[in-house]
Amino acid sequence: GLDQKRPADMAELYILRAWYHYLMIDNFGNVQFVSQLGENGYQAKQGLRHEICDSVMNDLLTYVPQASEMKVYSRVNKYVGWMVLAKMYMNAEAWGVVGKSKLMPQTAEECYAKASAYCDSIITLGGYTLATNYFDNFKVDNQTSPENIWCVFYDASFSKGMQFHMMSLHYQSKDSYGLKNDPWNGYCTTHKVLGIYGEGDTR
Repeated sequence: GLDQKRPADMAELYILRAWYHYLMIDNFGNVQFVSQLGENGYQAKQGLRHEICDSVMNDLLTYVPQASEMKVYSRVNKYVGWMVLAKMYMNAEAWGVVGKSKLMPQTAEECYAKASAYCDSIITLGGYTLATNYFDNFKVDNQTSPENIWCVFYDASFSKGMQFHMMSLHYQSKDSYGLKNDPWNGYCTTHKVLGIYGEGDTR
């Protein structure tokens, strides 16, 4: 199978999947989760946060050791895997999975200690350090940043369509930043729409 032929590439894919599952359980809690292909294709079922956490942790603990240590711009490597593991451990207490998850330590203190250890490893073994100028991390040519662990690849020739500035900035930011187009005034809605939702409404 592919797992045997290209272990580092497969590890990268599993770490990416773990990252997206991390985002889902962090933002939404109990989410639909697909772990394998069934007879009728992928069948997702609602999973409890601690169950999904165990599946994500299993992938990370299995595949991060197989990941490449090479630093290739925008590619996932072992240090990115350690970053996802650190985030999983840091959030375990807030998610309420400590004591429920089989693959997490049984106390919050142990989780935080593991998160700290992974962060230390990223810095010491990965050779990452803070950039001299913080804003250099966000320049178009930031591939030499000593601080960025993983960057999303946006290239003027090959990845046209990065619209974060258009989606998040106010109309008048065009003048402030010398933009060519008018931003869309961020994500906004009317008071009428906001009024549909009551205090503490989780719909």
